[in-house]
Amino acid sequence: MRRRPASPTRRPLRLFLAPTLVGAIGIATGLAAIAPSAVAGERESALAGAVDDGARRIDPQGLSTLTPHRRRTPSGLLHPYPLAPLAWSGTDPGLRAWAELGWLASRGEEDEARFREYLDPGDGPWLRRFALETRSRETPFRLSVAGLGVARADASYRAQADWVNRLRVRAHYDALEHVYAGDARVLFEGAGTDRLTLPVGLTPGDNPGAAVAAALADVPPSRIAQKRNESGIELRMRLRPDLTGFATYRLERRDGERPFGGTLGTTFGSTSSGSVVETLEPIQSRLHEGTLGLELSRAAVQARVDYRLSHFDNRLESLVWENPFAATDLGFLQLPGVPRGRIALAPDNTTHRLSADLAARTPLAGRFTASAAWSRMEQDERLLPATTNDAITEFRTLIRSHAEARVDTWLLRGRWQIRPLRSLSLSLAARYFVRDNDTRYVALDPTTGGYGYVIEDTATTGRVGPVPFSHRRFRATAQAEWRIVSRTRLGLELSHESLARSRRARHETREDALRVHLATHAIPGSTWRLAYALESRSGSGYDPTRDRDYYLVAPGSVLLSGPPRSLTSFRQVDLARHTTHAIDLRTNFLLGPSTDLSLAARYSIRDYGARHGVQDEQAADLNVDVAWQPSPRVRLHAFGSFEWRTRRLETIDARSGPVGDLRPGGFTFPLANEWSWDSRTKTFALGTGLALVPVDSITLELDYRFQASDEGIDTSFDPTGDATTPTVPAGSAARTWPAVRLRDHLLAASLRKDWSARVATTLLYRLQHSEIEDRSQRGLVPLVNQNLYLGHRDDDFVAHVVGATATLRY
Repeated sequence: MRRRPASPTRRPLRLFLAPTLVGAIGIATGLAAIAPSAVAGERESALAGAVDDGARRIDPQGLSTLTPHRRRTPSGLLHPYPLAPLAWSGTDPGLRAWAELGWLASRGEEDEARFREYLDPGDGPWLRRFALETRSRETPFRLSVAGLGVARADASYRAQADWVNRLRVRAHYDALEHVYAGDARVLFEGAGTDRLTLPVGLTPGDNPGAAVAAALADVPPSRIAQKRNESGIELRMRLRPDLTGFATYRLERRDGERPFGGTLGTTFGSTSSGSVVETLEPIQSRLHEGTLGLELSRAAVQARVDYRLSHFDNRLESLVWENPFAATDLGFLQLPGVPRGRIALAPDNTTHRLSADLAARTPLAGRFTASAAWSRMEQDERLLPATTNDAITEFRTLIRSHAEARVDTWLLRGRWQIRPLRSLSLSLAARYFVRDNDTRYVALDPTTGGYGYVIEDTATTGRVGPVPFSHRRFRATAQAEWRIVSRTRLGLELSHESLARSRRARHETREDALRVHLATHAIPGSTWRLAYALESRSGSGYDPTRDRDYYLVAPGSVLLSGPPRSLTSFRQVDLARHTTHAIDLRTNFLLGPSTDLSLAARYSIRDYGARHGVQDEQAADLNVDVAWQPSPRVRLHAFGSFEWRTRRLETIDARSGPVGDLRPGGFTFPLANEWSWDSRTKTFALGTGLALVPVDSITLELDYRFQASDEGIDTSFDPTGDATTPTVPAGSAARTWPAVRLRDHLLAASLRKDWSARVATTLLYRLQHSEIEDRSQRGLVPLVNQNLYLGHRDDDFVAHVVGATATLRY
């Protein structure tokens, strides 16, 4: 495929970045060559952990030398024991460094996609983590470099150079691989490119199912994955004592493929026609993002202004795939189908954002904060012809050649907090947001006068253009908190939000909320917080035909046939009126100088009050945590959680044919086609962890976690109606779907021996055991009638990871 010319926004991007970042890039290039990354671990790895892990030992006197017991946060929770800093080597310049390196191996079903989804446990040498820091006493200069999982698919690096109170340069690099499947059966050749072709022996659009099955039998399993590599640099410079300038640049690269769809005819219930294909989307994209800004910091006021430019560059314009099936295959009669299909991929697009923030002190011990932002999102991609089929000519000429799409947003918000009395604090806040979609397009062939566009070759739709959704949102909040007695506070919050939408069934919705909370420390050794919230949504009248102009055969025509727009009693979930009640309880207990217990519980119920649509939702959460830290040698924690969710939906299936009465029980929506859907989800998790130092030179860490989830669905329908598909009579259709169950066990253990202050060795072990029960994947094969899938199935697995490392400190 011919490569598109460079987007006109790429040159301004380079001009914007070049003069401000060339100096920073020059400084940071040397750091990036070492390993573009730095200072304290901003990112953690499942196997490598954080940069500081294992480098420093606990400092028993790090909090205080005046008490033998632990200190606590204002919430009552224990502070963790702090880590002692590494000693400096040398005088000027000073240097300290450490590295942990060794060998990593994995066994069992380590190729299962769910195990390797964001993990690289491959066998081989392992530089688990490293850090280096240098400083000069003669000059205010400091350099730091650090890394995790060096040279692996989930590697991470950080680097930082500081000229104290003058200049700071940071650079980073993060790699991550997302594995979708390791057992996919890909019939096509050219995976990862923008053209998928059939293997030799198959004719595009004219093959019987038996020929496709024979070709598929010779296809080995394939691995489907996407790699994301992100690098960036940040420059901060002190221009004046109270003024700082900053500039950033970030580049995100994505390469690989992921499961995708392709349809050239969907005939539900047919085993001999149609063509549904699970394809692979090629991914070759680049995201450039740059920021310029200033920060002002004074005693009474702080301010910030910045401009951000973001440009997404997709190296591929569309995906073309060859159709493996004939249009109809009856065995004795085979009718050819269209030879190939095409779908547009994500377009190049650019975002500009200008924002300003202000914070200032006010009388009455107050503080005022305000923000303003404007952004413009635009893309002007070249539009593709509606079809690749040469036999269809009436949609070949487009009304214009480029998208000319644009969305503008404006945001204003402010908050004022004051304390008129020592026992009373008040705050007022407001937020106003506007989204203006200025995308106008009509699917019209000016040479023929025909409206609409092709959705499947030889089939068209009457939809003549995109719906330009826009909205305005305003929210106001008032809060008060009063200390009613010593150590006890009562809080009240009132909020109102109005949302005006264009081209929606309800033009405006209004949400009002009341929240009350009571917090107390009056009960010795505990903190309690109880809260209740009442929310209500109302709005303007509901018009289910509001967007009909975008689904007509031509502008100004009358919708006579085709899919009905909407059941008059059906309410879309984001527009429906509802009433919500929620109650929260949070408490912390101090069970002694070394033990904490915390508990959090929440229950909510939302009633939509609609005859059809989502009826109600319920949710409950319970979390319990306990921590015991009697000394720096022993740390024990445990937790448990439970989540429960339900949702109920009712609606009526439409009868095929001309659109008639859209009321419940009318011609189009007979009551015999009414059905309901009840879903429920339960998740349970528990875990425990132990860190033990039996002697000064040995540290043992154990961590175990278990999670179980169950998702079930019940249905209800009239067995004499047509609420089911043609191939499944309503009288024999199942009313309860088999539950989807997932059970995960994760055990991690490490044993570290400190041979001296500079040398340590560590043994690591990780076990992950997962069981899944999903009826929809049971017996799944790549070829089902005239439907071709990748055939990936999530399976149970047991995987072990073993590592041995040596830590060297300097």
